[in-house]
Amino acid sequence: MITRLLSALSLFSLIVVPAAAQEKAAANNFKISLVANIEMKSTTINIAIDATTDFAYSWQQEAKTRTLMVGDMTVVAKTKDVTVMDLKMGRAGMFGTMQGKELNIKFEDAPDELKTLLKDSFDAPLCKNEVDENGVVTSEKIVAGPGSKTLVETGMIANSSFFHPPFFAAKNEWQSVNGVGVGKGVASGKLKYTKIAGAKEGFQTVSVAGTLNADGLKLENGGTVKKGNYKITGTQTYDLKRKEWVDGKVKIDLEFDYELNKVVGAGKGKMTLDFSVVDKK
Repeated sequence: MITRLLSALSLFSLIVVPAAAQEKAAANNFKISLVANIEMKSTTINIAIDATTDFAYSWQQEAKTRTLMVGDMTVVAKTKDVTVMDLKMGRAGMFGTMQGKELNIKFEDAPDELKTLLKDSFDAPLCKNEVDENGVVTSEKIVAGPGSKTLVETGMIANSSFFHPPFFAAKNEWQSVNGVGVGKGVASGKLKYTKIAGAKEGFQTVSVAGTLNADGLKLENGGTVKKGNYKITGTQTYDLKRKEWVDGKVKIDLEFDYELNKVVGAGKGKMTLDFSVVDKK
């Protein structure tokens, strides 16, 4: 059940200029709200899923190293107007309902398997990235504990990196590889970032466009994506003084064919991702 919950995030679904080496590490806190409306059809199924996933995360910056940690995550999912999941998970525990069953489990009361999952998945380092002066990731090392296996495999690192591409002050347009979590993997591809005139002083807004490819990825129902395209359009804004992305919104139009037990099906839908920085007081 716990694995299925975390996997649901990706099914319904996601650097800055380094500070001086001698400076104290700075934590930048963010949140993403992902709204998904997806239909899947074949000769054996016809299902529509409406889901909203909210999660908080932070990138801690020290010199050229960025460390990712995920905070609380909430998933609300409906099918045929029936709520099948309404759960909040975090370091404190798991609270809400799943398939009509109430689940209110504090960390200290959790069974060992769940306790390990919560401890390793939330408010704990998941990965460490080395970046250059433009925020290009030059190396990535997963440092997560074993309890975070499902969270990592279903694309949380990609989702938490999506709104943090490189920023090039001297370029008006550039491309960067990006991705979002899909099933047990990541749909990936190059996105184009183009500066837009008219942003308020001290900020730079860019348009975001491109298509991510999901071919070959495994879905949570055991199926395999045979052909999957995620078309991305949107904007996001960079704070020139802060040297950080602080706001963004993208829309994803998705279509995919899949195969499950020799039955071929198709899926389509829309996703919207809203991103913002969180200034903790």
